[in-house]
Amino acid sequence: MEDRFRVRGYPRRLLKQALYKAKKKVMEVDLVPPKFLLDPIHPVILTQRGANVILSCILHMRPLIYRVKWSKVNPADPLENLILISNGRHHKNYHRLKGQAYLRRNHLLDASLVIRNVTLEDEGRYRCELVNGLEDQSLTLSLQLEGVVFPYQSSGGRYKFNYAEAQQACEEQDSRLARFSQLYQCKNLVLFWKQRSKTGQQ
Repeated sequence: MEDRFRVRGYPRRLLKQALYKAKKKVMEVDLVPPKFLLDPIHPVILTQRGANVILSCILHMRPLIYRVKWSKVNPADPLENLILISNGRHHKNYHRLKGQAYLRRNHLLDASLVIRNVTLEDEGRYRCELVNGLEDQSLTLSLQLEGVVFPYQSSGGRYKFNYAEAQQACEEQDSRLARFSQLYQCKNLVLFWKQRSKTGQQ
């Protein structure tokens, strides 16, 4: 009687355990949601004013029904700054970038955002979100502008600005405060030329 419940030498008890483990493993695999968006190769995009820039968002696979939503992320603003929504065929703009931003659509899996004639206000973090009603997924990209760093001082002399005054003075000059990375790069460049100048004099 025992032989009827043996499969290639395995008794019934061991067979049940093996089937249970196999079934459990299949269920665990099914619980893992599919990955629809590829991780960006360059999460930080550097550009310049007046240039055209591409914020990459590539689908790994297409759900049967989905939407792609682009928005600008501002930690200080709880409201969502929606740029556009697309269903894969048509898209609608909602942001001040209307007419300036559109989807690239080089292929069926391409949901990259193109921004033409980049301005200072376009700098910041952008989110590409795939909405399919089950497992929404998103990725975030940072757009940074490169430019010429120059010193500027008040009429009262050097180091007379506080932060708010410095920020306002930069806006009046159609510019913005330099980031720490830009200042650090300028400092290293100055030190390089000073060292090179000393070497040349010797």
